[in-house]
Amino acid sequence: MVTLWAVLAPSADRARARAASSIARRGEDKVRSRCACFVHHTCRRSARLGAVNSVRRRSLVKLALGSGKTSDVSVALTREADKNGPLRDALHKASSESAAHEFDVLEIPCITHAPGLDSAALKAALEEQAPHVLGEFGWVLVTSPEAANVLTHAWAAAGRPRLHAQIAAVGAATSRALDSSGMTVSFVPSVAFGKQLAEELPTASPASDRSATHVLYPASARAKSTVQEGLELRGFAVTRWNVYDTVAAQLDADAVQRASLITVGTFASPSAVSAWHAAVGALPSYCACIGKTSADRCIQLGA
Repeated sequence: MVTLWAVLAPSADRARARAASSIARRGEDKVRSRCACFVHHTCRRSARLGAVNSVRRRSLVKLALGSGKTSDVSVALTREADKNGPLRDALHKASSESAAHEFDVLEIPCITHAPGLDSAALKAALEEQAPHVLGEFGWVLVTSPEAANVLTHAWAAAGRPRLHAQIAAVGAATSRALDSSGMTVSFVPSVAFGKQLAEELPTASPASDRSATHVLYPASARAKSTVQEGLELRGFAVTRWNVYDTVAAQLDADAVQRASLITVGTFASPSAVSAWHAAVGALPSYCACIGKTSADRCIQLGA
């Protein structure tokens, strides 16, 4: 039996509660077959499992064994090779707090990022002569930390030109990634969802500017069309550029062997779930997921 936890990125609003209820209903359906679903939706605000508080982390591992002793538990971190640090540190801290919660933490990166088909278009647009850099757009929408990374690297390579467009970030983690690179974020929605961003994005200032309702959306090739469709329904003109893609990392025989023995797998994206399943042939006995889409992919693959 595979047990699924859906650890949702936080919020106290009704939209978050609805998302939690949706996953809970899916979990209840699975219980009647071969899966139990535990939904924790009161975590501290973060796009990472690393910010889940220590009580939640300990509860997660206790549930995995069904007892108070966790010395035989191994936890796999599956994000990109350079992005597992916060969760790894949080788990080590939780493990060191009590001998009853000792467990091994292994990094098995399942995904990596590659340039998207439109990455050259973004580079060319940022290299235009000022004051026309992205001059046809009122907004640039950034909906993930990786999209922020791609945008800021291209911007820095172009000499950090002054942008005509304003920047909107989907949530706090993405906003921090932009801010830390010197980009000013003008708008963040009330809830870190693409749907909420599409519903709340204001018309760019000044509203009389022809570009006020023109939006540039540098996205993952795998991102759903929720944001652009929501904006188009509101009268915005959206130009989407797929500037990066998420691809499966190549796991060698040793990594596959280690993965096959893991007790708890942590997944922050559907791509990581798919890559694990393709390489190993089955999901771990326990899956801890950030967000609904990762949990849904686990269910599709048999959790």
